[in-house]
Amino acid sequence: MAGGGNGEVKLLGTWSSPFVLRVRLALSLKGVSYEYVEEDLKSKSQLLLKSNPVYTKTEEEKAEGKKQAAAAVVTLEGALRECSKGKPFFGCDSPGYVDVVLGGVLAWLHAGDEMKGVKTPLLAAWAGSFDALDAVEAVMLDVGKLVEFAMAWIAQAAATAPQPPQLTKKAKLC
Repeated sequence: MAGGGNGEVKLLGTWSSPFVLRVRLALSLKGVSYEYVEEDLKSKSQLLLKSNPVYTKTEEEKAEGKKQAAAAVVTLEGALRECSKGKPFFGCDSPGYVDVVLGGVLAWLHAGDEMKGVKTPLLAAWAGSFDALDAVEAVMLDVGKLVEFAMAWIAQAAATAPQPPQLTKKAKLC
């Protein structure tokens, strides 16, 4: 996100990013107006490179961040059970910080459900409550479009993956 220096907010991102969605959800829930600028990640703008600290991180720092994120996801369903105490959001009747953080990956959660048929009952109930909010509907990603994007990305990755070496036949010894 980049500030224009005079109180205006400019959000730089790509439509499929759960991190950009998280920021859009927070801004929408708080009623903050902003300008959204779609970035081409194959040809990043100078403003994006200047504004985003991820481009100064080492590969080890990036790998550690991914490892920590994966560990956090493992405990999510239990955390929701413990924190929600029967309420529709994480500990409250209205969305808070944890809801916005999780909301950033909600479209990908829906896409995974659609692609794999996996459901988690408490997360599904939370997702229904969160998705129903007007401020969320205004910025939530289209799940069908996201599934299409993910399937194309998977197909492209499979097509460009290195092929294993061919095994040669060994001569019979007998």
